[in-house]
Amino acid sequence: MPGSTLPLLSFSQLHLRQNRVDDPEAPGAIVQWRSHIAVRDFLARNIPFPAITSLFLEWIDWQTLSRAALTSLQSNYNSVKELELNFIAITLDELSSLIETLSALEKITIRAGVPFDTPATSTLDSIKITHPSLSQLAFHDNPPSWLIRFFARAIHYAAGINTLSFGIPVTVSAHSHELEACGELLETAGINLRVLNFGASYYVQPLPGESGGETFSSSPVLSVASQ
Repeated sequence: MPGSTLPLLSFSQLHLRQNRVDDPEAPGAIVQWRSHIAVRDFLARNIPFPAITSLFLEWIDWQTLSRAALTSLQSNYNSVKELELNFIAITLDELSSLIETLSALEKITIRAGVPFDTPATSTLDSIKITHPSLSQLAFHDNPPSWLIRFFARAIHYAAGINTLSFGIPVTVSAHSHELEACGELLETAGINLRVLNFGASYYVQPLPGESGGETFSSSPVLSVASQ
């Protein structure tokens, strides 16, 4: 964008989001939102944002990003300290590259609808990356167990994991793998851990006479901080 004044503005947060769909699980919905290219076109403009410290990416299929868009991420977002992902279609190799690209990154938040293809266990063990400053991880909306294990096994944290946040359904028997993965990540954190937030997600049944079906809610059940 010739003559753009965007680089002159002191943005500290940037939210890149494409058109969402009301029901991501509906037939044809995945094809609909994963074919959008607005974020690709924006990144390909190669606009520097030296003041950005928080980056929120939403409703993006990583396969739609061009080489120019990926190069822009690598060169223009070196100051990003917090990364939040919501409805991002991305492989573990691509996620690893993104993490390595954001060299100042301190915190990652994984929210709903990250439609990775479930990788083989060997894939989790084969990816090894080191990050100098990443130290805070947050998982919301029932993350898959293998995604948690990816962060436990693949990433070597030079700074050490000092903050962990989880959101796991209270139907523990049905989500034992997620809890086991959380335990593995806690072991990885070890003595570096200073803050642990554990939230319970649960279904709320409507009261007699109320309209509507079940709703999904969550609340913190455990929060621990050490000095």
